[in-house]
This record gives sequence, structure tokens and C-alpha cells, in this order.
Amino acid sequence: MKQGENVSLYTTKRKQAAYPNFEKVRRFETDIRLLLDYDKYEFDLCVGKVAINSNDTDKLIHNRNKCLREAKEIVDHHLETGMKENVVGWTLQIAGLEACLMSIQLYREGYYTQKARISLNGG
Repeated sequence: MKQGENVSLYTTKRKQAAYPNFEKVRRFETDIRLLLDYDKYEFDLCVGKVAINSNDTDKLIHNRNKCLREAKEIVDHHLETGMKENVVGWTLQIAGLEACLMSIQLYREGYYTQKARISLNGG
């Protein structure tokens, strides 16, 4: 697990390839990364964003979009490494005492779908 604002090397490279005319291109920073460290390579399993409170709706929507985008990148990375079946990217969004766990899967070539959404409320 990595915590604090951190960035995946894999998705940074993909974003740089998408914007070749810009020098400083990085992926979204995430607050939490659960990953598998295998043979000197890191494979993300779940990424997450944390907000102190759940009162700022704009920030929560922006964070949710970041989370879903990063979960899609997890799926893409797993597919690129040769995984063929049951490829899932997980994301966790925490705001105050509330949390939402979501998953993204490839529906068919070029189409992704959010499969699971589990909400937890501590209030």
C-alpha cells in the first residue's frame, strides 16, 4: 500500500503518450494505492481519493471522476500485461465518514462499465 499523494509510472507514461507536445504531463494524483509488487514492477489493484468532509459537492464529483478514470487505467494495464479474464479495476473514495468502493470492467473492446458500487456510511 502507498499513501499520500502519489502517481503510477504506468499511467503517467500513457498520459504522456496521449499528449506528446507537452513536457510536464502526469496522471491524476491519488491518495491511496493498493498494489502488487511483482518482480520489481508495481501493479495497481485499487486506487483511492480521500477528502476531509463530504460537504464540498464539486470536489466529491471531481474526485469520483478521477477515481473512475484511474480504475479504467488499472484495467488497461492488466490487459496489456496479458490478463484475459475477470480483469477489474477497483477504486475507493472516502469523504468524512462515508466511503464508496467501485469497480470498472471492460464490457467489450473500447467500452467500460462500472460493475460494483458499495457505499459505507459511518454516520
